Amino acid sequence: SPIKLFEYMSSGAAIVASNVPVLGEVLADDQNALLVPAQRPDLWEAAVRRLLDNEVLRQRLGAQARADLVARYTWDARARLVLEGVP
Repeated sequence: SPIKLFEYMSSGAAIVASNVPVLGEVLADDQNALLVPAQRPDLWEAAVRRLLDNEVLRQRLGAQARADLVARYTWDARARLVLEGVP
């Protein structure tokens, strides 16, 4: 669920998600999440193992996802974006 995505982002934990267009509007591979094809369980396993083996990557992805949420997807951030063009 796309709504759940924002809950995950708020946790600050690293995210592994399906590489589908709706999630790609918010997540960017290797920037704020790891994106993998939905029908490739071997790549899901590899992504999870990559996170388990790399604490720096886990921390970086989780922190960036949370920062992106705060900057772009909170009610306040959305209101600021809407009001930017209002004199």
